[in-house]
Amino acid sequence: PPQPGQQPGLPYGQPNPYAQQPVYGAYPPPTMPPPPPGGPDKKRTAIIIGSVLAVLLAVGGTVFAVSGGDDDGAKPSAGAGEKGGGEDGDSAEIDGGGGDGDDEAGARPGDDGLTGSGGKGEGKVLWQKPAPDVPKSGVDTPGFWLADGSAVKAALESVTAYDAGKGKEKWSVELGGPVCASSVNATSDGRVAVAYEGEKKDKCSHLALIDLKKGKKVWDKALPQGGGFGGFIGTTVAVGGDTVGSSWFGGSALFRLEDGKELTDTARVSGCTPNGFAGGGTFLLRSYSCTEGGRLQKLSSGGKAEWTYQAPKGFNVSNIFSADPVVVSLSDKDNKSGGILAIGGDGKVRSQIDLGKETYRPACGLRIMSQKLDGCQGVAASDDTFYLPTEDKKQSGDGFGRYNEIHAFDLDTGKRKWKSAAGDDLTMMPLRTDGGNLIAYQRPTYEKSGRIVSIGAKGGKPTTLMQNPAAARDAENGFYSPFLVYEDGRFYLASDRVTGTSSGSPEKLLLVIGKG
Repeated sequence: PPQPGQQPGLPYGQPNPYAQQPVYGAYPPPTMPPPPPGGPDKKRTAIIIGSVLAVLLAVGGTVFAVSGGDDDGAKPSAGAGEKGGGEDGDSAEIDGGGGDGDDEAGARPGDDGLTGSGGKGEGKVLWQKPAPDVPKSGVDTPGFWLADGSAVKAALESVTAYDAGKGKEKWSVELGGPVCASSVNATSDGRVAVAYEGEKKDKCSHLALIDLKKGKKVWDKALPQGGGFGGFIGTTVAVGGDTVGSSWFGGSALFRLEDGKELTDTARVSGCTPNGFAGGGTFLLRSYSCTEGGRLQKLSSGGKAEWTYQAPKGFNVSNIFSADPVVVSLSDKDNKSGGILAIGGDGKVRSQIDLGKETYRPACGLRIMSQKLDGCQGVAASDDTFYLPTEDKKQSGDGFGRYNEIHAFDLDTGKRKWKSAAGDDLTMMPLRTDGGNLIAYQRPTYEKSGRIVSIGAKGGKPTTLMQNPAAARDAENGFYSPFLVYEDGRFYLASDRVTGTSSGSPEKLLLVIGKG
Protein backbone atom coordinates (compact mmCIF):
# COMPACT_ATOMS: atom_id res chain seq x y z
CA PRO A 1 0.00 0.00 0.00
CA PRO A 2 1.14 3.58 -0.58
CA GLN A 3 2.90 5.38 2.24
CA PRO A 4 1.30 8.45 3.85
CA GLY A 5 1.60 11.42 1.53
CA GLN A 6 2.15 9.24 -1.51
CA GLN A 7 -0.38 9.25 -4.31
CA PRO A 8 -1.03 5.72 -5.57
CA GLY A 9 -0.44 4.94 -9.21
CA LEU A 10 -3.60 4.07 -11.09
CA PRO A 11 -3.71 1.47 -13.85
CA TYR A 12 -5.02 2.45 -17.22
CA GLY A 13 -8.77 2.00 -17.42
CA GLN A 14 -9.30 2.77 -13.74
CA PRO A 15 -11.02 5.98 -12.58
CA ASN A 16 -8.44 8.73 -12.21
CA PRO A 17 -9.39 11.07 -9.35
CA TYR A 18 -6.49 13.38 -10.18
CA ALA A 19 -7.48 14.17 -13.76
CA GLN A 20 -9.06 17.64 -13.91
CA GLN A 21 -9.62 17.60 -10.13
CA PRO A 22 -8.24 20.05 -7.55
CA VAL A 23 -5.72 17.57 -6.18
CA TYR A 24 -2.17 18.82 -5.79
CA GLY A 25 1.32 17.43 -5.81
CA ALA A 26 2.48 16.03 -9.10
CA TYR A 27 5.56 14.77 -7.28
CA PRO A 28 4.55 13.39 -3.87
CA PRO A 29 7.06 13.92 -1.06
CA PRO A 30 8.77 11.00 0.63
CA THR A 31 7.40 9.94 3.99
CA MET A 32 10.59 10.71 5.93
CA PRO A 33 11.95 13.12 6.99
CA PRO A 34 9.14 15.66 7.47
CA PRO A 35 8.94 17.79 4.33
CA PRO A 36 9.97 21.44 4.26
CA PRO A 37 7.28 23.95 3.37
CA GLY A 38 6.30 24.00 -0.26
CA GLY A 39 7.77 22.38 -3.32
CA PRO A 40 8.08 23.66 -6.87
CA ASP A 41 5.08 21.65 -7.98
CA LYS A 42 3.64 20.43 -4.70
CA LYS A 43 0.15 21.65 -5.54
CA ARG A 44 -0.01 21.03 -9.25
CA THR A 45 -2.50 18.42 -10.32
CA ALA A 46 -1.07 15.03 -11.14
CA ILE A 47 -2.25 13.54 -14.40
CA ILE A 48 -1.63 9.83 -14.05
CA ILE A 49 -1.38 7.91 -17.27
CA GLY A 50 -0.98 4.18 -17.65
CA SER A 51 -1.86 1.72 -20.37
CA VAL A 52 -3.32 -1.75 -19.81
CA LEU A 53 -6.76 -1.52 -21.43
CA ALA A 54 -6.94 -1.88 -25.22
CA VAL A 55 -8.40 1.11 -27.05
CA LEU A 56 -9.75 0.95 -30.57
CA LEU A 57 -8.63 3.82 -32.74
CA ALA A 58 -9.75 4.60 -36.26
CA VAL A 59 -6.89 5.83 -38.41
CA GLY A 60 -7.63 6.62 -42.01
CA GLY A 61 -10.46 4.13 -42.00
CA THR A 62 -8.35 1.37 -40.47
CA VAL A 63 -9.28 0.09 -37.04
CA PHE A 64 -6.49 -1.21 -34.85
CA ALA A 65 -6.09 -2.12 -31.19
CA VAL A 66 -3.46 -0.54 -28.99
CA SER A 67 -2.73 -2.07 -25.61
CA GLY A 68 0.01 -1.75 -23.05
CA GLY A 69 2.48 -4.59 -23.17
CA ASP A 70 5.16 -5.67 -20.77
CA ASP A 71 7.90 -3.22 -20.01
CA ASP A 72 10.78 -4.00 -22.31
CA GLY A 73 13.10 -4.30 -19.34
CA ALA A 74 15.57 -1.80 -20.71
CA LYS A 75 17.84 -0.40 -18.04
CA PRO A 76 17.78 3.34 -17.49
CA SER A 77 20.63 5.18 -19.16
CA ALA A 78 21.55 6.69 -15.82
CA GLY A 79 20.71 4.10 -13.20
CA ALA A 80 18.94 4.76 -9.95
CA GLY A 81 22.25 4.51 -8.15
CA GLU A 82 24.01 7.02 -10.39
CA LYS A 83 24.18 10.68 -9.63
CA GLY A 84 23.57 13.35 -12.23
CA GLY A 85 26.66 15.23 -13.33
CA GLY A 86 28.07 18.31 -11.66
CA GLU A 87 28.81 19.46 -8.13
CA ASP A 88 26.22 19.25 -5.40
CA GLY A 89 26.25 23.00 -4.86
CA ASP A 90 26.40 22.88 -1.08
CA SER A 91 29.18 25.48 -1.06
CA ALA A 92 26.91 28.35 -2.04
CA GLU A 93 27.23 31.32 0.29
CA ILE A 94 24.64 33.73 1.63
CA ASP A 95 26.11 37.20 1.30
CA GLY A 96 23.06 39.22 2.26
CA GLY A 97 22.99 41.07 -1.03
CA GLY A 98 20.02 39.48 -2.75
CA GLY A 99 21.59 40.27 -6.14
CA ASP A 100 20.56 43.18 -8.34
CA GLY A 101 17.00 42.40 -7.33
CA ASP A 102 17.38 43.08 -3.60
CA ASP A 103 16.14 46.66 -3.74
CA GLU A 104 15.46 47.48 -7.38
CA ALA A 105 13.74 44.16 -7.95
CA GLY A 106 11.67 44.38 -4.82
CA ALA A 107 13.07 42.06 -2.16
CA ARG A 108 11.13 42.54 1.04
CA PRO A 109 12.92 44.05 4.02
CA GLY A 110 14.50 41.27 6.03
CA ASP A 111 14.75 38.83 3.10
CA ASP A 112 17.90 36.74 3.21
CA GLY A 113 20.28 37.33 0.35
CA LEU A 114 20.17 34.37 -2.00
CA THR A 115 22.86 35.18 -4.50
CA GLY A 116 25.14 32.19 -3.85
CA SER A 117 28.81 32.11 -4.68
CA GLY A 118 28.43 32.01 -8.46
CA GLY A 119 31.33 29.57 -8.65
CA LYS A 120 32.10 27.30 -11.57
CA GLY A 121 28.89 25.74 -12.83
CA GLU A 122 26.86 27.40 -10.09
CA GLY A 123 24.20 29.98 -10.65
CA LYS A 124 23.24 32.83 -8.39
CA VAL A 125 19.98 34.62 -7.80
CA LEU A 126 20.03 37.51 -10.26
CA TRP A 127 16.85 39.12 -8.95
CA GLN A 128 13.54 38.36 -7.33
CA LYS A 129 10.11 39.87 -6.84
CA PRO A 130 8.06 39.43 -3.69
CA ALA A 131 4.50 38.20 -3.96
CA PRO A 132 1.86 40.88 -3.46
CA ASP A 133 -0.17 40.94 -0.28
CA VAL A 134 -3.34 38.94 -0.88
CA PRO A 135 -6.15 37.48 1.27
CA LYS A 136 -5.53 34.12 2.91
CA SER A 137 -7.91 32.59 0.39
CA GLY A 138 -5.17 33.16 -2.20
CA VAL A 139 -5.13 34.74 -5.65
CA ASP A 140 -4.31 33.22 -9.05
CA THR A 141 -1.51 34.99 -10.92
CA PRO A 142 -1.42 33.33 -14.37
CA GLY A 143 0.80 34.63 -17.14
CA PHE A 144 4.56 34.72 -17.70
CA TRP A 145 6.47 35.38 -20.93
CA LEU A 146 9.92 36.29 -22.21
CA ALA A 147 10.15 38.85 -24.99
CA ASP A 148 12.67 41.37 -26.29
CA GLY A 149 15.00 41.14 -23.29
CA SER A 150 12.13 41.35 -20.82
CA ALA A 151 10.57 38.95 -18.33
CA VAL A 152 6.87 39.79 -18.22
CA LYS A 153 4.56 38.77 -15.38
CA ALA A 154 0.82 39.20 -14.96
CA ALA A 155 -0.39 39.64 -11.38
CA LEU A 156 -3.43 41.25 -9.78
CA GLU A 157 -4.61 44.07 -12.08
CA SER A 158 -1.51 44.60 -14.20
CA VAL A 159 0.97 43.07 -16.63
CA THR A 160 4.52 44.21 -15.83
CA ALA A 161 7.83 43.82 -17.67
CA TYR A 162 11.22 43.60 -15.97
CA ASP A 163 14.70 43.62 -17.43
CA ALA A 164 15.46 39.91 -17.81
CA GLY A 165 19.00 40.25 -16.47
CA LYS A 166 18.64 42.79 -13.67
CA GLY A 167 14.96 42.88 -12.72
CA LYS A 168 14.43 46.61 -13.16
CA GLU A 169 10.86 47.48 -14.12
CA LYS A 170 10.54 48.57 -17.76
CA TRP A 171 6.80 49.10 -18.14
CA SER A 172 3.43 48.14 -16.70
CA VAL A 173 -0.02 47.91 -18.28
CA GLU A 174 -3.03 48.34 -16.00
CA LEU A 175 -6.19 46.31 -16.54
CA GLY A 176 -9.75 46.84 -15.37
CA GLY A 177 -9.66 43.97 -12.89
CA PRO A 178 -7.55 41.07 -11.59
CA VAL A 179 -6.00 38.80 -14.22
CA CYS A 180 -7.78 35.43 -14.22
CA ALA A 181 -6.44 33.69 -17.35
CA SER A 182 -3.70 34.14 -19.93
CA SER A 183 -2.36 32.64 -23.12
CA VAL A 184 0.54 30.27 -22.49
CA ASN A 185 2.44 31.46 -25.54
CA ALA A 186 3.02 34.76 -27.28
CA THR A 187 2.67 35.31 -31.02
CA SER A 188 5.82 35.59 -33.15
CA ASP A 189 5.63 39.38 -32.86
CA GLY A 190 5.29 39.30 -29.06
CA ARG A 191 1.56 39.64 -28.39
CA VAL A 192 -0.32 37.84 -25.62
CA ALA A 193 -3.94 37.70 -24.52
CA VAL A 194 -5.10 37.99 -20.92
CA ALA A 195 -8.54 37.67 -19.39
CA TYR A 196 -9.50 39.67 -16.32
CA GLU A 197 -12.41 39.88 -13.94
CA GLY A 198 -15.44 42.00 -14.75
CA GLU A 199 -18.13 43.36 -12.49
CA LYS A 200 -20.79 41.61 -10.42
CA LYS A 201 -20.92 37.84 -10.89
CA ASP A 202 -19.15 37.80 -14.25
CA LYS A 203 -16.01 36.27 -12.82
CA CYS A 204 -13.64 36.29 -15.81
CA SER A 205 -15.43 38.20 -18.53
CA HIS A 206 -13.01 40.64 -20.19
CA LEU A 207 -10.22 40.12 -22.67
CA ALA A 208 -7.19 42.26 -23.54
CA LEU A 209 -4.35 41.90 -26.03
CA ILE A 210 -0.95 43.12 -24.81
CA ASP A 211 2.04 43.93 -27.04
CA LEU A 212 5.05 42.75 -25.01
CA LYS A 213 7.58 44.54 -27.19
CA LYS A 214 5.89 47.93 -27.02
CA GLY A 215 4.48 47.60 -23.51
CA LYS A 216 1.02 48.66 -24.66
CA LYS A 217 -2.53 47.38 -24.62
CA VAL A 218 -3.64 46.76 -28.22
CA TRP A 219 -7.34 46.26 -27.48
CA ASP A 220 -9.67 45.52 -24.60
CA LYS A 221 -13.22 44.15 -24.73
CA ALA A 222 -15.90 42.18 -22.92
CA LEU A 223 -16.52 38.57 -23.88
CA PRO A 224 -19.73 38.23 -25.90
CA GLN A 225 -21.92 36.02 -23.74
CA GLY A 226 -22.13 34.49 -20.28
CA GLY A 227 -21.75 30.92 -19.20
CA GLY A 228 -24.39 28.56 -17.95
CA PHE A 229 -24.19 29.67 -14.30
CA GLY A 230 -24.84 33.37 -14.73
CA GLY A 231 -21.24 34.29 -15.40
CA PHE A 232 -17.96 33.40 -17.03
CA ILE A 233 -16.54 30.36 -15.27
CA GLY A 234 -13.32 28.57 -16.20
CA THR A 235 -12.36 31.13 -18.85
CA THR A 236 -9.24 30.35 -20.87
CA VAL A 237 -7.54 32.10 -23.76
CA ALA A 238 -4.99 31.20 -26.44
CA VAL A 239 -3.34 32.98 -29.36
CA GLY A 240 -2.19 31.53 -32.67
CA GLY A 241 -1.53 33.08 -36.06
CA ASP A 242 -3.93 35.99 -36.56
CA THR A 243 -6.59 34.66 -34.18
CA VAL A 244 -7.42 34.73 -30.47
CA GLY A 245 -9.59 31.95 -29.05
CA SER A 246 -11.37 32.08 -25.71
CA SER A 247 -13.61 29.50 -24.06
CA TRP A 248 -15.51 29.25 -20.81
CA PHE A 249 -18.06 26.93 -19.27
CA GLY A 250 -20.99 27.36 -21.64
CA GLY A 251 -19.42 29.39 -24.44
CA SER A 252 -16.51 30.24 -26.71
CA ALA A 253 -15.52 32.88 -29.24
CA LEU A 254 -12.89 33.74 -31.85
CA PHE A 255 -11.40 37.22 -32.29
CA ARG A 256 -9.21 38.86 -34.88
CA LEU A 257 -5.79 39.40 -33.35
CA GLU A 258 -5.22 42.79 -34.94
CA ASP A 259 -8.23 44.66 -33.57
CA GLY A 260 -10.25 42.27 -31.38
CA LYS A 261 -13.20 42.03 -33.76
CA GLU A 262 -15.28 38.93 -33.05
CA LEU A 263 -15.14 36.50 -35.97
CA THR A 264 -18.04 34.54 -37.37
CA ASP A 265 -17.36 31.00 -36.23
CA THR A 266 -17.99 29.05 -39.42
CA ALA A 267 -15.75 26.16 -38.34
CA ARG A 268 -17.68 25.27 -35.20
CA VAL A 269 -18.77 21.61 -35.06
CA SER A 270 -22.51 21.32 -34.53
CA GLY A 271 -23.77 19.09 -31.75
CA CYS A 272 -20.53 19.45 -29.79
CA THR A 273 -19.38 21.73 -26.98
CA PRO A 274 -16.08 23.63 -27.38
CA ASN A 275 -13.92 22.93 -24.35
CA GLY A 276 -10.66 24.76 -24.90
CA PHE A 277 -7.94 26.12 -27.18
CA ALA A 278 -4.18 25.85 -27.49
CA GLY A 279 -1.83 28.13 -29.40
CA GLY A 280 0.36 26.62 -32.08
CA GLY A 281 2.41 29.55 -33.34
CA THR A 282 0.76 30.13 -36.72
CA PHE A 283 -2.51 28.37 -35.83
CA LEU A 284 -4.94 27.49 -33.04
CA LEU A 285 -6.11 24.10 -31.87
CA ARG A 286 -9.68 23.83 -30.60
CA SER A 287 -11.08 20.86 -28.70
CA TYR A 288 -14.73 19.80 -28.50
CA SER A 289 -16.61 17.41 -26.24
CA CYS A 290 -18.97 15.26 -28.29
CA THR A 291 -21.16 12.27 -27.52
CA GLU A 292 -19.90 10.34 -30.53
CA GLY A 293 -16.25 11.08 -29.78
CA GLY A 294 -14.48 14.37 -29.16
CA ARG A 295 -13.06 16.51 -31.93
CA LEU A 296 -9.75 18.33 -32.26
CA GLN A 297 -9.65 21.05 -34.86
CA LYS A 298 -6.77 22.98 -36.41
CA LEU A 299 -7.78 26.57 -37.14
CA SER A 300 -5.67 28.56 -39.58
CA SER A 301 -6.00 32.18 -40.71
CA GLY A 302 -9.29 33.80 -39.73
CA GLY A 303 -10.42 30.78 -37.72
CA LYS A 304 -10.90 28.52 -40.74
CA ALA A 305 -10.76 24.77 -40.11
CA GLU A 306 -7.78 23.12 -41.78
CA TRP A 307 -8.61 19.66 -40.43
CA THR A 308 -10.75 17.99 -37.76
CA TYR A 309 -9.74 14.82 -35.92
CA GLN A 310 -12.45 12.66 -34.33
CA ALA A 311 -11.60 10.65 -31.21
CA PRO A 312 -13.08 7.19 -30.55
CA LYS A 313 -16.64 7.18 -29.26
CA GLY A 314 -16.84 8.06 -25.59
CA PHE A 315 -13.44 9.78 -25.47
CA ASN A 316 -12.52 13.46 -25.56
CA VAL A 317 -9.25 15.37 -25.64
CA SER A 318 -8.30 15.99 -22.00
CA ASN A 319 -4.92 17.70 -22.45
CA ILE A 320 -2.97 19.21 -25.30
CA PHE A 321 0.61 18.44 -24.32
CA SER A 322 2.05 20.03 -27.46
CA ALA A 323 0.46 22.05 -30.25
CA ASP A 324 3.35 21.75 -32.72
CA PRO A 325 3.80 18.82 -33.12
CA VAL A 326 0.31 17.90 -31.95
CA VAL A 327 0.38 15.54 -28.96
CA VAL A 328 -2.79 15.03 -26.89
CA SER A 329 -4.24 12.79 -24.21
CA LEU A 330 -7.73 11.29 -24.27
CA SER A 331 -10.08 10.45 -21.43
CA ASP A 332 -13.72 9.46 -21.03
CA LYS A 333 -16.45 10.96 -18.85
CA ASP A 334 -15.20 8.95 -15.86
CA ASN A 335 -11.63 10.20 -16.37
CA LYS A 336 -10.44 6.81 -17.56
CA SER A 337 -7.40 7.34 -19.73
CA GLY A 338 -7.63 6.78 -23.45
CA GLY A 339 -3.89 7.08 -23.94
CA ILE A 340 -1.66 9.65 -25.61
CA LEU A 341 -1.80 10.31 -29.35
CA ALA A 342 0.38 12.16 -31.81
CA ILE A 343 -1.69 13.75 -34.59
CA GLY A 344 -0.08 14.32 -37.97
CA GLY A 345 -0.25 17.30 -40.28
CA ASP A 346 -3.24 15.75 -42.07
CA GLY A 347 -5.32 15.47 -38.90
CA LYS A 348 -4.95 11.69 -38.69
CA VAL A 349 -3.32 9.69 -35.92
CA ARG A 350 0.43 9.67 -36.40
CA SER A 351 1.03 7.23 -33.54
CA GLN A 352 -0.24 6.10 -30.16
CA ILE A 353 2.41 6.48 -27.48
CA ASP A 354 3.22 3.01 -26.14
CA LEU A 355 3.25 3.60 -22.39
CA GLY A 356 3.69 -0.04 -21.42
CA LYS A 357 2.89 -0.64 -17.76
CA GLU A 358 4.59 2.55 -16.61
CA THR A 359 2.82 5.37 -14.78
CA TYR A 360 3.61 8.95 -15.78
CA ARG A 361 3.03 12.18 -13.90
CA PRO A 362 3.18 15.42 -15.86
CA ALA A 363 1.96 18.43 -13.87
CA CYS A 364 -1.19 19.83 -15.40
CA GLY A 365 -2.34 22.57 -13.09
CA LEU A 366 -5.49 23.32 -11.16
CA ARG A 367 -8.62 22.29 -13.08
CA ILE A 368 -11.90 23.27 -11.44
CA MET A 369 -14.38 23.62 -14.32
CA SER A 370 -11.48 25.06 -16.30
CA GLN A 371 -11.23 24.83 -20.06
CA LYS A 372 -7.42 25.11 -20.00
CA LEU A 373 -6.04 22.20 -21.99
CA ASP A 374 -2.53 23.51 -22.65
CA GLY A 375 -1.43 24.14 -19.07
CA CYS A 376 0.73 21.05 -18.52
CA GLN A 377 4.34 21.27 -17.46
CA GLY A 378 6.80 18.42 -17.19
CA VAL A 379 6.33 17.49 -20.85
CA ALA A 380 8.28 18.45 -23.96
CA ALA A 381 8.20 17.64 -27.66
CA SER A 382 10.41 18.06 -30.70
CA ASP A 383 9.52 17.24 -34.30
CA ASP A 384 10.15 13.54 -33.74
CA THR A 385 10.25 12.92 -29.98
CA PHE A 386 7.92 13.29 -26.99
CA TYR A 387 9.20 13.35 -23.39
CA LEU A 388 7.36 12.34 -20.19
CA PRO A 389 8.39 12.04 -16.53
CA THR A 390 7.50 8.87 -14.66
CA GLU A 391 5.97 8.78 -11.23
CA ASP A 392 8.43 8.73 -8.34
CA LYS A 393 9.85 5.28 -7.64
CA LYS A 394 11.14 3.81 -4.41
CA GLN A 395 14.83 3.12 -4.47
CA SER A 396 16.12 -0.33 -3.69
CA GLY A 397 17.16 -0.99 -0.11
CA ASP A 398 15.69 -0.02 3.22
CA GLY A 399 15.75 3.75 2.80
CA PHE A 400 12.94 6.15 2.04
CA GLY A 401 14.58 7.72 -1.01
CA ARG A 402 12.71 8.09 -4.27
CA TYR A 403 13.76 8.86 -7.83
CA ASN A 404 12.12 9.11 -11.21
CA GLU A 405 12.98 8.84 -14.88
CA ILE A 406 12.32 10.74 -18.08
CA HIS A 407 11.22 8.62 -21.03
CA ALA A 408 11.59 9.63 -24.68
CA PHE A 409 9.11 8.34 -27.28
CA ASP A 410 9.35 8.25 -31.07
CA LEU A 411 6.42 10.26 -32.45
CA ASP A 412 6.33 8.25 -35.68
CA THR A 413 6.12 4.82 -34.06
CA GLY A 414 5.01 5.61 -30.50
CA LYS A 415 7.77 3.36 -29.19
CA ARG A 416 10.06 4.35 -26.35
CA LYS A 417 13.52 5.41 -27.53
CA TRP A 418 15.31 5.66 -24.19
CA LYS A 419 14.92 6.40 -20.51
CA SER A 420 17.17 8.35 -18.19
CA ALA A 421 17.09 8.26 -14.38
CA ALA A 422 17.57 11.32 -12.24
CA GLY A 423 19.81 9.52 -9.72
CA ASP A 424 19.67 8.66 -6.02
CA ASP A 425 16.99 10.64 -4.16
CA LEU A 426 16.47 12.85 -7.21
CA THR A 427 13.51 13.61 -9.46
CA MET A 428 13.39 15.65 -12.63
CA MET A 429 10.93 16.98 -15.17
CA PRO A 430 11.32 18.02 -18.83
CA LEU A 431 11.36 21.76 -19.55
CA ARG A 432 12.00 22.05 -23.29
CA THR A 433 14.06 20.71 -26.15
CA ASP A 434 17.32 22.23 -27.38
CA GLY A 435 18.15 20.89 -30.80
CA GLY A 436 18.37 17.15 -30.28
CA ASN A 437 18.88 17.48 -26.52
CA LEU A 438 16.37 17.73 -23.70
CA ILE A 439 16.60 20.42 -21.02
CA ALA A 440 15.21 19.28 -17.66
CA TYR A 441 14.82 20.60 -14.12
CA GLN A 442 16.21 18.42 -11.37
CA ARG A 443 14.12 19.34 -8.36
CA PRO A 444 15.61 20.36 -5.01
CA THR A 445 15.84 17.84 -2.21
CA TYR A 446 15.80 18.42 1.55
CA GLU A 447 19.55 19.01 1.52
CA LYS A 448 20.35 20.29 -1.96
CA SER A 449 19.11 22.95 -4.32
CA GLY A 450 17.80 22.16 -7.78
CA ARG A 451 19.73 22.18 -11.01
CA ILE A 452 19.22 22.48 -14.75
CA VAL A 453 20.42 19.45 -16.69
CA SER A 454 20.72 18.34 -20.29
CA ILE A 455 20.06 14.86 -21.66
CA GLY A 456 21.49 13.98 -25.06
CA ALA A 457 19.59 12.85 -28.13
CA LYS A 458 20.37 9.21 -27.33
CA GLY A 459 19.59 9.48 -23.64
CA GLY A 460 22.32 8.78 -21.11
CA LYS A 461 23.29 10.38 -17.86
CA PRO A 462 21.97 13.93 -17.23
CA THR A 463 24.69 16.57 -17.52
CA THR A 464 24.52 19.63 -15.28
CA LEU A 465 24.15 22.95 -17.09
CA MET A 466 23.63 25.03 -13.96
CA GLN A 467 23.54 24.20 -10.26
CA ASN A 468 21.21 26.51 -8.38
CA PRO A 469 22.77 28.06 -5.27
CA ALA A 470 22.26 26.15 -2.04
CA ALA A 471 20.98 29.35 -0.45
CA ALA A 472 18.04 29.34 -2.89
CA ARG A 473 16.80 25.86 -1.95
CA ASP A 474 14.07 27.08 0.38
CA ALA A 475 13.02 29.70 -2.16
CA GLU A 476 12.71 27.02 -4.85
CA ASN A 477 10.63 24.92 -2.49
CA GLY A 478 8.49 27.84 -1.42
CA PHE A 479 6.52 28.38 -4.62
CA TYR A 480 2.90 27.27 -4.56
CA SER A 481 2.56 26.59 -8.27
CA PRO A 482 5.46 27.84 -10.40
CA PHE A 483 5.70 28.23 -14.14
CA LEU A 484 9.26 27.14 -14.99
CA VAL A 485 11.36 28.44 -17.90
CA TYR A 486 15.05 28.05 -18.75
CA GLU A 487 16.23 30.38 -21.48
CA ASP A 488 19.52 32.12 -22.35
CA GLY A 489 21.25 30.69 -19.28
CA ARG A 490 18.60 31.93 -16.86
CA PHE A 491 16.11 29.87 -14.87
CA TYR A 492 12.81 31.60 -14.12
CA LEU A 493 10.34 30.48 -11.45
CA ALA A 494 7.10 32.44 -11.84
CA SER A 495 4.21 31.86 -9.46
CA ASP A 496 0.82 30.93 -10.92
CA ARG A 497 -0.84 31.42 -7.55
CA VAL A 498 -0.09 33.38 -4.39
CA THR A 499 -1.54 31.72 -1.30
CA GLY A 500 -1.33 34.57 1.20
CA THR A 501 -0.51 32.04 3.92
CA SER A 502 3.28 31.80 3.87
CA SER A 503 4.59 30.72 7.28
CA GLY A 504 8.29 30.69 6.44
CA SER A 505 10.17 33.04 4.16
CA PRO A 506 7.92 35.47 2.28
CA GLU A 507 6.28 34.15 -0.87
CA LYS A 508 7.84 35.19 -4.14
CA LEU A 509 6.17 36.15 -7.38
CA LEU A 510 9.35 35.74 -9.44
CA LEU A 511 12.77 34.24 -8.84
CA VAL A 512 15.50 34.36 -11.50
CA ILE A 513 18.70 32.32 -11.26
CA GLY A 514 21.61 32.58 -13.68
CA LYS A 515 25.36 32.71 -13.99
CA GLY A 516 25.44 36.48 -14.15
